[in-house]
Amino acid sequence: MAANCHRLDGIYGENWCILDHCGNFEIGLVGVDLDADGFMEYHKDDLHPRSPYTYALYEIADEMGLTVTEEINDLIEPIFASEDYDATQCPYGKVILKGKTIGAALCTTLHTEEGIDIVGKFIYSFAENGQPGVNIWRFTGEPAFEVVTDDPRPDIGTTTDVVNRLPDIIMAPAGYLTVKDLPKPIYRCHPLPEYV
Repeated sequence: MAANCHRLDGIYGENWCILDHCGNFEIGLVGVDLDADGFMEYHKDDLHPRSPYTYALYEIADEMGLTVTEEINDLIEPIFASEDYDATQCPYGKVILKGKTIGAALCTTLHTEEGIDIVGKFIYSFAENGQPGVNIWRFTGEPAFEVVTDDPRPDIGTTTDVVNRLPDIIMAPAGYLTVKDLPKPIYRCHPLPEYV
């Protein structure tokens, strides 16, 4: 997508992961149903966590030939319920009262020697006011533009990513490999055995 730019100043990615679709592991990472002090206490051992985007940001920099000079992880940011939230239909199984945490935001920024910042903000939150998940990629420079995916459904997309990777893993040479050693992930339109 950045190939569309005559001049690139920065890449910003934002992903809203709706906790209603997630299990207790993700909900436990966030720390929900807490006041502001309780939230900070909950995260006291890691107040500046890496965003789940971090590894992807490094891959983007590497693929574009950028030299990362600094990684900054922002203070974890609580998201508070603006009204009582009924989370009884998801794994959390309780009502979260107004003013208590329903989510958290984590943001990682990579500064590069070339002056192009790459930012990834990951938001875990219950779907207050029917807010669906969203994924945004914003490119600043000339021209500036953004690509938005409404309701990306992480409950489907996360597992589909893995399933579509199976042929790459089966066909990979023996030994220790990283994601960088595999082909770029693609959508598989035929039955998976046809790719092996």
